[in-house]
Amino acid sequence: LAAGGQDGLSVAQCLADVLSSLGLTLTLAAESVATAATHAGQYAQVALQQLEHKLRVLLPLVQPSDSTDAVVDSATFAAALKQFRPEDVVARGDFASFWQAHFPRQLRVGTQEFFCALRASRDMKLSTWQELLPWLRFGRSESADVSGSNELHGA
Repeated sequence: LAAGGQDGLSVAQCLADVLSSLGLTLTLAAESVATAATHAGQYAQVALQQLEHKLRVLLPLVQPSDSTDAVVDSATFAAALKQFRPEDVVARGDFASFWQAHFPRQLRVGTQEFFCALRASRDMKLSTWQELLPWLRFGRSESADVSGSNELHGA
């Protein structure tokens, strides 16, 4: 995925997030089976279905074009990326609709662009945005403001 530049890094991060979530969900499912916890088991089943959906969306981006290839080359990645819809990684809900309406087919958007879309769609106050920003920045430096160039990942 390194051959894909920033898009490749975004896809790699998304895939890592999905795989981490899958591991945690499988642990929850195993524990719910061991303890006969039906509510946790139902949650695990729904979570597994959502993670399966995300993996099916991401797999074409990381599968080599030829079964003899061990690595996805940049041309294969670029071709798969043209067919990829980042909003499909977000299974459903308000955030998926928001991303599709404001940033169709984009893997990343700048902080300012995201802020403007949120303000337009939710009539968000600047103080609310300042409280939300640390959650969106994934632990990066807190020095950026709404005019910063930090990018947010949709998928």
